[in-house]
Amino acid sequence: MFRLKVTDDVLNSHPEIRELAETVADMCGGLPLALVTIGSAMASRRDPDNWRYAIEELQRYPSGFEGMGTRVFPLLKFSYDRLTSETHKTCFLYCSLFPRSQIIMKDELIELWIGEGLLRDSHNIAAAKREGNLILESLKLACLLEEVEVNNSEDFFKMHDILRDMALWIASSQGASKILVFQETDKSIKVQETASWNEAVRVSLWRSPSIDSLSPTPPCCPRLLTLLVRYTMIKEFENKFFQSMHALRVLDSSQNAKLSKLHVGEGELIDLQYLNLSNTNICELPIGIKSCTQLRTLLLDGQRI
Repeated sequence: MFRLKVTDDVLNSHPEIRELAETVADMCGGLPLALVTIGSAMASRRDPDNWRYAIEELQRYPSGFEGMGTRVFPLLKFSYDRLTSETHKTCFLYCSLFPRSQIIMKDELIELWIGEGLLRDSHNIAAAKREGNLILESLKLACLLEEVEVNNSEDFFKMHDILRDMALWIASSQGASKILVFQETDKSIKVQETASWNEAVRVSLWRSPSIDSLSPTPPCCPRLLTLLVRYTMIKEFENKFFQSMHALRVLDSSQNAKLSKLHVGEGELIDLQYLNLSNTNICELPIGIKSCTQLRTLLLDGQRI
């Protein structure tokens, strides 16, 4: 389907294009609508640099790619719009915090939903887990999430890459659900990048192994509810990093092998309910953790604390 739109004439026009075209086609994840739309957009591109740019654009800003934000996403959004409640919609958007093609463990996802307070019975863990399972089943039936079997267990899901891109596109236009996902290759998150956190409700720095530090200037993000920082090379969260995060409920800093310090000042993170420091190099909890009087879930797997 993709090949028919691009045509063999274009694919054979330069020795590098066929391999680059295979990469672009793979990024469509077998989704016919994406294959047709992106294939049509690339039908006249005979310069390999145009194909490389297309790959970069699809990775970083897929909604800006020709036809994606005007045709593909609006059509795919029909299933999202048909979800029965705002809770179902928010839970779906939440899944876009996970990296592309990430296998998501059901129990872990529900625990994050509970931590942020997305589920109606968040104060009753057993009831909240039942509600979370029901929402996951609804998302699966709507073909918005796909069940994946891992080691003979069906307790895993994944989100199609194009659906994830759509979810980020939706979230970018909804102030109440604004999500920032960093996929940078820089060694640090710069000041101008943390400045964009101001309106963010959820931020994810996940599977960014080249990131070894955040901006020395604490970000201003008073609306932030969830911060996921996983699989980076970050060594510490600077003093006062959390000073503006009064609303933060979920902080997941697990799987950061070099993370050794978590500075939490007196009176910071007072609404935090979920904290995951598993598989880090943190040996003691900060004294400021005593301010986290709402904390209900503390995960320290693999720690020497």
